[in-house]
Amino acid sequence: MDQETKHKIKMKIITSINLLVFLLFAYLAFKSEITTYIVKSHSMIYATIDERSINSNDDGTDNYDYLYSYTVSGKKYTKKEIDTPLKYKVGDKAKICYNNSDPEDCKLYDGRISKILAMLLYGSGSIYLFIHSSELKEEHTVTIDGVTYSGDSKEALRKRMEEAKARRNMKNK
Repeated sequence: MDQETKHKIKMKIITSINLLVFLLFAYLAFKSEITTYIVKSHSMIYATIDERSINSNDDGTDNYDYLYSYTVSGKKYTKKEIDTPLKYKVGDKAKICYNNSDPEDCKLYDGRISKILAMLLYGSGSIYLFIHSSELKEEHTVTIDGVTYSGDSKEALRKRMEEAKARRNMKNK
């Protein structure tokens, strides 16, 4: 197998692994599982939005106050969360994250953090691959008169071939 074929196979493997890692983290982020795995002392369930009020900010954006209810181990809890940018309607099911040892300690779950984490991991992997791609650059190989010449660039290869020819000519004289 020549160097060019080895290089192409190596790049396909690296690209495939990079894609698989991205897809895995994207799947986990969109399913909100990263937080569950990182924070094992918390659980996620759905709560029902009972009340909603809108607060307009000076910059023209709106934040919302919610009163929601949820049940943990047969016990019903009610919580008010204020000043959140998340948008729900009364009656919607909203994902919450609560402390297993204290179910009253809960918060409306915002999956954006998991998505950002997945993108950061993928981005850092892509940057690493870009920085180290110079180590994987294509090597040119040529065989002339039974002698194989190789180099990182065509110019370097041409120079090595000329030097080898000059040495052979010197020996033949």
